[in-house]
Amino acid sequence: MFSVLAVLCSGILALEPANHAVSRDYAITCCSATSRDEIIGLQGALLRYQSILRTGGWPEVPAGEPLGLGSIDPRVRIVRQRLVRTGELPHSAVIARSPEMFDGQVVLGVRRFQERHGLSVTGVLDSKTAEAMSVPVEERIRQLRANLWRLRWVPAENHGRLVRVNVPAYEVTLYEHGEVVARMRAVVGRVDRPTPVLFSEINILEVNPSWWVPPRIARERILPNAARDPDWLRQRGYELRDGGTPVDPGKVDWSQVEEKGRLPYTIRQRPGSGNAMGRVKFIFPNDRMIYLHDTPARGVFERLRRDLSHGCVRVQRPVVLARFLLQHKEEENAEAVLAAIRGEGFRATRRIELPAPVTIQIVYLTAWVDERGVLQFRTDVYGKD
Repeated sequence: MFSVLAVLCSGILALEPANHAVSRDYAITCCSATSRDEIIGLQGALLRYQSILRTGGWPEVPAGEPLGLGSIDPRVRIVRQRLVRTGELPHSAVIARSPEMFDGQVVLGVRRFQERHGLSVTGVLDSKTAEAMSVPVEERIRQLRANLWRLRWVPAENHGRLVRVNVPAYEVTLYEHGEVVARMRAVVGRVDRPTPVLFSEINILEVNPSWWVPPRIARERILPNAARDPDWLRQRGYELRDGGTPVDPGKVDWSQVEEKGRLPYTIRQRPGSGNAMGRVKFIFPNDRMIYLHDTPARGVFERLRRDLSHGCVRVQRPVVLARFLLQHKEEENAEAVLAAIRGEGFRATRRIELPAPVTIQIVYLTAWVDERGVLQFRTDVYGKD
């Protein structure tokens, strides 16, 4: 196995720019310290896609009206050819009795393609699906190379618990000894407030957190609303403070504050069901003030594109994540914490230290091979590829 890894790592080293010298020994160390399955799976995908390029690539799927089950259209013949090239359909699909018929087999192939690319899995050839099918093989090869490069710097964590956030996938995955135990959707930072790549250890849960609003958010989001209606703050549980002294929003000259474009107060949002942090924060040391947290805005997880935050990561299933992190804590105490996160227990703010820190990786992977061996692609939301 080690010799195979060494060969793969030397192949990845060849992708390195000439002006970025790294010793061969260090390159092998980096690669062997990363998940074997991830490295080998993605390198295998690169070889397959290079083979597709050598044998002519795949056809571009023309734009047009959406096609679904029962549709008859010349584009269906092209869709069949396209899906055969990357394995969503068997080779026999191109010699079907009615190749221009969008039959059940094509529906299944389109669904597989949509799942692979993080699209809405409808089985309908809509504009986004046709656009993704038409991305040239050369671009997919560049994407695979970019992500092999990124994997070199991801530390291994195959012998314990791991929380991994993949930003372009808008997803949090929980691993136990290298096996996936849970997966949940996530909301990540906007393009102008990106969630950074970082590696740390979750060591604290803050249950029923208050939220001290960062100055930039206060200026951009809070100030305009407060200037229109000072009662807006009270209705949403915000408190103004001048140092440690509470300030009555009704006595503030908001026109002058808005004119200056700067809020001369700190703002705290009290704990509760409407708090922007939700019922729990997951805290880990980092110099970017990034953390994971719950959210009262549950509807955002139904969106396909979820780069909506100011940099921190909102998690869809905070109770599942908390249970995963607390599994070595005394059962009675752990259940009390989980009940509070569900809104059924204590209401005071409480910081819970984990019995043992749990590794967290925030990564930026737009291509990877999942635990089923399926190659996945995602949109390069921050333009990093």
